[in-house]
Amino acid sequence: MSTWDRIKRWFRSEAADARKWSEDLQRDLSADLDRKEAHLQASPAERLENLQEQIAGNTDAFVEIKGKIAAADTEAGTDPSTDDGG
Repeated sequence: MSTWDRIKRWFRSEAADARKWSEDLQRDLSADLDRKEAHLQASPAERLENLQEQIAGNTDAFVEIKGKIAAADTEAGTDPSTDDGG
């Protein structure tokens, strides 16, 4: 295989990667735009409901993190409730 053939193959590979990246970016941007449009068209009650769901999701994440910290403290043999923080 000649050097020119290797260069052409490399460019084709890079072009395919660039097309895939572009398609992924367009899909993500389109989905984000759809979410924003849905938010703008939502009624105040729907917006409040969405906000409450978002808050509940964040609370679940904090509870999960708190559980992991407690499990790590238990493994280490410390009690976080008696830790004075310093």
